[in-house]
Amino acid sequence: MENIFQIIEEISMESIDIDKTFSKIEKASGISLPEDLKEYLRDYRKKFNDSKYDGVEILPLDESNKNYNIFNEIKYHKEENGINFVPIEAIGNGDYVGVMDTGEIGIYNHENHKVKKVADTWTKYLEM
Repeated sequence: MENIFQIIEEISMESIDIDKTFSKIEKASGISLPEDLKEYLRDYRKKFNDSKYDGVEILPLDESNKNYNIFNEIKYHKEENGINFVPIEAIGNGDYVGVMDTGEIGIYNHENHKVKKVADTWTKYLEM
């Protein structure tokens, strides 16, 4: 059985890992991820049964997932579509919600390969 100090250490290491991932994503994309989004993603990774996560399908944010690699997606959008975009949430049919180069939240449409702004912040997007 884990004691409280082991649990705290585990949570602390998770925070360090996700912050390193954020830094890698920001470096690869040249986009600063909004703080409200980072905080949301830190909480999301803890897998709490919180209603604020209902219906939100966050994409894997690391390179270890064999089905999806966010760094390949960032590169694809830059090279093939000429857009700078960090996909965060899958919303179906190949479309994504993510962070635009302005730091605002946008929806990527896979049919026309365009991004349209939907909210100033992640928090405002979730309130929609």
